[in-house]
Amino acid sequence: MKSDEIDRVAHGISVCFRFVYVTGTAGLIGLSAYLVFQYARPFVIAFFLSMIMQPIVQWFVDKWHWPRGIAVLTVMVGLGGGAVGLMVWLALEMIDGIASLLRVVPGHVTALIESGQTYFFRHLFPLWERLNDIVQTMDKSQQDAVYGRLKDIGSEAAGLLNDMGIKIVGALTKWVLSFPNMLSTLAFSALATYFISKDWPALAAYVSSKTGKPFHRTAGRVYREFREAVIGYARAQTVMVALTGLTVFIGLSLLGVNDAFTIALITATADLMPYIGTGIIFIPWAIYAWLSGLAFLAAGLGLIYLATILQRQFIEPKLLSSSIGLSPLATLVAIFAGFRLGGFAGMIAGPFAMVILHSLLRARVFHQLWAYILFGADKENR
Repeated sequence: MKSDEIDRVAHGISVCFRFVYVTGTAGLIGLSAYLVFQYARPFVIAFFLSMIMQPIVQWFVDKWHWPRGIAVLTVMVGLGGGAVGLMVWLALEMIDGIASLLRVVPGHVTALIESGQTYFFRHLFPLWERLNDIVQTMDKSQQDAVYGRLKDIGSEAAGLLNDMGIKIVGALTKWVLSFPNMLSTLAFSALATYFISKDWPALAAYVSSKTGKPFHRTAGRVYREFREAVIGYARAQTVMVALTGLTVFIGLSLLGVNDAFTIALITATADLMPYIGTGIIFIPWAIYAWLSGLAFLAAGLGLIYLATILQRQFIEPKLLSSSIGLSPLATLVAIFAGFRLGGFAGMIAGPFAMVILHSLLRARVFHQLWAYILFGADKENR
């Protein structure tokens, strides 16, 4: 066999070996990441929080020459206090609005029950009597079949309601039982965030010394791209929620609805829920207004709901694409694929997975891996 043929065979074997090595390593990394997230979730959360906090912490260290531990503690107290203050303020506003609603809701509920009774006796009861007269003209076997079917429908409806109640109670019980775990996760995450942020330069230097310059350059590019993408995604969602709250507030104010600001806050919070969004508030409210004879209010609520949907559908992809560098089509694909694979949680995880993939692409990680598979470690020097 000629030497060039031997070289080609050796090169092919090397390529296959490096391909198996790269794919196996990627699989082990993915499995390790899954296990770490499952069993060490507080530390994963702490790592990402530390990564986002680093620019602010470093600014205090460089600008004011603060000790790093004090700078980290200041940033954590500031961000945590701001978040707690915002939640307290939102809670107080919601409590005030709910108290106002409780003063008027009983009267509306009574009016709705009376309207339902009137509708039943005027329309449904005469229809039932006519149907009963028709059934009475049937022979006994047909009557038994009709009544048996009605009994089956009632049993199915009762079973459906019973199953729904069991699921709701089970979900609430699961949430209550998970509350201590949530508190412990929060506590460990806070402690881990402080220590990781405090020792961030030392950890970065240690990783750099153990991995070499090529890996350090690539990891640095991935870190910068991912941090900018996460910050951009959070900024885009904040802008979308603010736009939703502003749209709802303006619309309710034009309709003359009381406590428009509180309702706008509640609606903006509900808008964070994937797929459900503002519909959980506006659809029942519009139906109630229509049944109560308030056609103008029902139409106005429907228009506000339509405006929030169109606003999110058309503005969110463009806003995300400008904030994190993803195209609107890629963002929509990520949201839809995440929903199909993981439900509501998947709709949130989908864009984050796309952010990670986009960060790896922009850092040319896949390009370098493919170059390594084809040419080996000396490709960097070519």
